[in-house]
Amino acid sequence: MKEILTHIPWEEKTVLEKIVQDNYREPITQARNVIVKAGSDVLLTEEGNLDMVTMANLIEQMSYYIKQGYKITFVTSGAVAAGKECLGKERAEKMDSRGLSTFGQSKLMEQYNNLTRNYLGFEAGQVLVEQVHFSNDRRDETKKIFDQAYNIGGLVIVNANDPVWPGELKELKRGSDNDQTAVWVYQLLNADLVIFLSSVDGLIYNIGESNAQKIDLVLGVTKETQNLVKKINSRTGSYGMTSKLKRIDQVMDKNGQAVIANGKIRDVIYCILSGENEGTYFAKEKKMRPYFL
Repeated sequence: MKEILTHIPWEEKTVLEKIVQDNYREPITQARNVIVKAGSDVLLTEEGNLDMVTMANLIEQMSYYIKQGYKITFVTSGAVAAGKECLGKERAEKMDSRGLSTFGQSKLMEQYNNLTRNYLGFEAGQVLVEQVHFSNDRRDETKKIFDQAYNIGGLVIVNANDPVWPGELKELKRGSDNDQTAVWVYQLLNADLVIFLSSVDGLIYNIGESNAQKIDLVLGVTKETQNLVKKINSRTGSYGMTSKLKRIDQVMDKNGQAVIANGKIRDVIYCILSGENEGTYFAKEKKMRPYFL
C-alpha cells in the first residue's frame, strides 16, 4: 500500500493524503489508444530552439509502443518557434504567428521525419486540423485518415492548421490551443488516455512554497481545482495549466483519463504507460474506487 496526495473537491480538505493500492494506476497500463500532446515548453531549449534531445526521446518512446501494436497519436506544438529558428531573427521579426507557422510546420516535420525514419523505419504522417474537421458531417472522413495510418503501424502527428485558421490565433495571441486539439482528437478516436506533457511535474500543491508537493491523483476538476494552479504557468505555451485542466474536464466528462507530466523527463511516456507514479493522474471516482482502502 502507498500513501499519495489526492485532490477530491467534495471532501472537506482540498488535498488529502490517501492510502491506495500500489497498482492504483493499473487503468493506465490497459490503454492501447493513446494521445500524447507536447507543448512548446517541452519541445524548446532555454534559447528557444527546437530541443532535439527531447524530441528524439519522445519519438523513440512512441515508436516503441507503435511496434507493440498501440495506436499512438502525437499532438505537437512548436511550429511558430520552428519558424523563428529556420528564418532567423531579422526575417522572423517581419512575420506574425501565422506566417511563422507557415515556415515552421515544414521545419518541424522535417525533424520528426528524420527521427521516425530512425526509430520506426519510415516517415510520420501529418494531419493539420481545424475545428470543422471534427464536426458531425466531417468527423467520419477525418477518422478514416487516422485509421489508415494505424493500419500500417504509422505515427500520426497532429497540429492545428495555424496559417489558414486565423480566428484561433487571433484569440490566443501566442499560438494555437493544441490542448483543445488533443481533446478533439481523443473524442474523435475514442482513445483510452491523453498524456499532456508540460514543463512541470504535474499539478503542484503550494507551488513555490517550501512544502510544495506534486498531487498524484485528481478525482474531479472544479473551480477549487483551478485555484490550485494560479501560480503554475508554462514558459512559452498558450494557456499553461489552466488550459489543461479545462480540457481534462472535457475528457473526464466522457469517463476518460488523463495525465499531466514533465515532458523533459527522459522516458516519461514509458513511465506513465507502465503505471509508475509519474505526473498527476486524472480519473473518475468510480474508476478509482477499487484501489482505495
